[in-house]
Amino acid sequence: MNSDNKKLLELVKKNAWNHVPGLYASLEFLCMREAGMDCLATLLEKPGVLRDILCKLYCDEYSLKFIVQHVFLKPVLSSIGVQGKEEELTDVFVNNPNEFRNKLATILKSIQNK
Repeated sequence: MNSDNKKLLELVKKNAWNHVPGLYASLEFLCMREAGMDCLATLLEKPGVLRDILCKLYCDEYSLKFIVQHVFLKPVLSSIGVQGKEEELTDVFVNNPNEFRNKLATILKSIQNK
C-alpha cells in the first residue's frame, strides 16, 4: 500500500470511529476474511466483495448506501478535494462495482497526476 493510500485508510478509520464506533472494526475483520485485505483496499480493488459484505450485514439498500457514502466515500473524496460525487459513486457502487472501481481509480489517478 502506498503512502497516499495509507493516509486515506487512516482518514477512513478515524471518520468511521467518530461516526459509527465498532462498525469499522467489524468491517475490517470481514474484509480480511472475505477479501484478504483491509476495507479501503477492498473498496478500491474489490468493491463487489465489500458490497456483498455490507448486503449480508444490512439487508436494506438505504443502510448500504449510507455506510458507503458517509463512512467511505465522503472522507476519501473530501481529502482529495472532490465534492458532489458521493451520491453518484454510491449508486454505481451498489449497481456496478466494477464500474465503480474504474471511476474511483480514474478520480484518484487524476488527483495524483496534478
